[in-house]
Amino acid sequence: MNSADSANLFAVCCAALVVSGCGYSPSHMASQCERRVEASVDPVALQTWATNLLDQYSVTKTNYGGPFPLYPPLRNIWDKGSPNVGILGGDTQGEEFVCVIWGAAAGHWGLSIGKPRFVPSIAERRGRMWKPGIYFWRDFH
Repeated sequence: MNSADSANLFAVCCAALVVSGCGYSPSHMASQCERRVEASVDPVALQTWATNLLDQYSVTKTNYGGPFPLYPPLRNIWDKGSPNVGILGGDTQGEEFVCVIWGAAAGHWGLSIGKPRFVPSIAERRGRMWKPGIYFWRDFH
């Protein structure tokens, strides 16, 4: 086998791994994170953490942009690192919410968390509802 054949075989194998969902595609990583969150995080405690952040750091009360403290059970959801936490929304972007973000160069995924009646008005942060006011979202490039 010459070097061109080896390179082609390597490319085909890599593509097969991504297509088969063996943990390398952003979609697969996001799915794994969602399953881990659902299996190991108490949604009531998560929402309480988020609404406490909103009460303390609302953009209408402060111009502090973070970093914000992480809810500890989220620290080990993704084996590649802890998520970032931000507060989004407000003004013309709808109700404020806590945005939890994991990801890499190929895309990002995470949680949008607000009060139980919260529905994200920012399209990129809307996705599958886990519990009222808690949404999983995905944004792949």
